Amino acid sequence: MISVFCISASAYEFIESDGSVNVDRIIEDDFYIAGGDVVIQNTVQGDVVAAGGRVEIAGDVTGDVIAAGGEVVIKGDVDDDVRIAGGTLRIEGNIGDDLIAAGGDLIVSSNTKIEGDMVYSASQVRMLGELNGDMKGGADTITLDGNVGGNVDVEVNNLEILSGTHIGGNLNYTSTSEAEISSGTVGGDINFVEESTGTAEGFGFLSVIWWIIKYLALLIVGMVALKLWPSGSMSILENIETNPLKNLGIGFVLIIAGLVGSIILLMTIVGIPLGIVLLFIIGFSLYAARLYTGLWIGKYLSSKIGKSSSRPSIMLAAGLFLLMILSSIPWVGIVVYLLATLVAIGAVYYESKRHYEELKDKNMI
Repeated sequence: MISVFCISASAYEFIESDGSVNVDRIIEDDFYIAGGDVVIQNTVQGDVVAAGGRVEIAGDVTGDVIAAGGEVVIKGDVDDDVRIAGGTLRIEGNIGDDLIAAGGDLIVSSNTKIEGDMVYSASQVRMLGELNGDMKGGADTITLDGNVGGNVDVEVNNLEILSGTHIGGNLNYTSTSEAEISSGTVGGDINFVEESTGTAEGFGFLSVIWWIIKYLALLIVGMVALKLWPSGSMSILENIETNPLKNLGIGFVLIIAGLVGSIILLMTIVGIPLGIVLLFIIGFSLYAARLYTGLWIGKYLSSKIGKSSSRPSIMLAAGLFLLMILSSIPWVGIVVYLLATLVAIGAVYYESKRHYEELKDKNMI
């Protein structure tokens, strides 16, 4: 089933689908779309916000692209910025401004030209195309085999600079070992900072104390939610189990749409109070929603050790602990945090929608 909302006064179109969505027509407004698999084959005359198990944008986009999914592929040309997150990220078209990416694998193809900067956090990065601006970020492995017009500033365990690479500016990199760099590859200076494995960032005494405080604060919020809304919390947990990709998609779209809506409200005098309230709701959701993902992880762990009848509070404490440990891993942690948060926001949305429809059917609202 596909739900479509077209609001011309606000100049955007929103499509939410339980399954796959294939859009082959020209879109003349900003376009928000979420589904199992999302394919946009034609031109979008505005911005695109898309989320799903797999997102492919084969048509050209005159504005920005914001997308998240298990796999995100950009085949068309994008006139402005591209901001993407997911497991596998592939850029095969041209980008008129900046590329900002967070994910597992990021691949910029040899046919791609990026006019602005490239900022990323990923496990593996392959930069094979042409970048006019600067390249900044961190990854476990970075492979360069293209042209970078500006500076390269990276934190990396393994840096591979192949023979086809040319860097117009400086190369500044932090790593556990020095990379092999052919003469003439870097037009500016090469600055190498060796990272000591014995002084890993984030494990100092104060960092540990702060981590414990954050964990306990989120755990308290979760305990309150379980106490005040036990049946709803369990329904959200079931929703996460059955439709994780669907929840991820709608959660991503809701956050982006909410931010856009709050900015519009804050630009009007009468809308400022509502805009502030909306920003507060978004901020709290980004902070607290992941507790339901933690509950789901705790339930999974309990089933694996034969304790499937464990109390929800115990499952929450264990799952949230593991989730926050994973979220603390450099570079990968931000991806874990985003996925856990967006999946939970989507599940909360669908449970709230189900509850609303149930009350409506009973003529209670």
